[in-house]
Amino acid sequence: MAIILPLWITLGRGFFGSGGWMTLALLISVAPIMLCGLLFLAFFICSRPRVRTDNAVSKIDAVLLTVLYLSIFLYGIFLVDGGDTPESVNSLASLVLGDGFIAISGVISSFLIGITFLFGALAVGAVLVQQFKVLRSKRALIVAVLVAVAMIVYFIVQANSPASQDQRTSRDFQLLSQDIINYKYANKDSLPGDLKAAIDRKSSYSSQESVANRINSYTYTLKNNDRFELCATFYTDTRSEETISQGPAKVYSHPKGYHCFAFSDEYS
Repeated sequence: MAIILPLWITLGRGFFGSGGWMTLALLISVAPIMLCGLLFLAFFICSRPRVRTDNAVSKIDAVLLTVLYLSIFLYGIFLVDGGDTPESVNSLASLVLGDGFIAISGVISSFLIGITFLFGALAVGAVLVQQFKVLRSKRALIVAVLVAVAMIVYFIVQANSPASQDQRTSRDFQLLSQDIINYKYANKDSLPGDLKAAIDRKSSYSSQESVANRINSYTYTLKNNDRFELCATFYTDTRSEETISQGPAKVYSHPKGYHCFAFSDEYS
């Protein structure tokens, strides 16, 4: 499972038709951390003498690992991915149940991330408790709890780091640009007057990740009937990183500070 699950949320989904820029992001950032964490759990669980003797994990391990593995697997099903075209914004669930399930897929995947972090931390704590026999030691039990809490805090801090905020902004711009262009084709070749008009449509892709809650931080400017700009303040400079400079994915390459991206209905 330590190898299968990271492969599942990155490359495995692609075999069923769901894969895009999020796959690359997960492959670079999340998958290595997940692999190390799951290998850590597997090593300490398998190194316990009782596990080697009985050839079975404890009941606590079984419950925590089952929920952890299941939440990661389901995350791969409900994770909303996207590419350079509106049609590529989907999840495995929406491919089966229809585009109307994209928004709820985003909500469920966010919930599953929380479950994964929680049960991952609990599993680490349980492993430490059993591995070092700390049920008899209050000091060691406190250490185990602190380790679990530290893991939760670490992921919360990472999720709100400047780099993560910039990635969220770039992701928002990718979805917004697609919704703006879709609005034009659905409204007699006319671009929307503001961002709210673009994302209020039933087929809006931006609604899947609660972009509406953040649009007040962005600036939308019409240049002409074919071109528009999306602007925001970025906290990091990613121009030296290996990013795609064409299509909606170009928004992942930006300088630090206030910056605008120009778009057209041909994704130029």
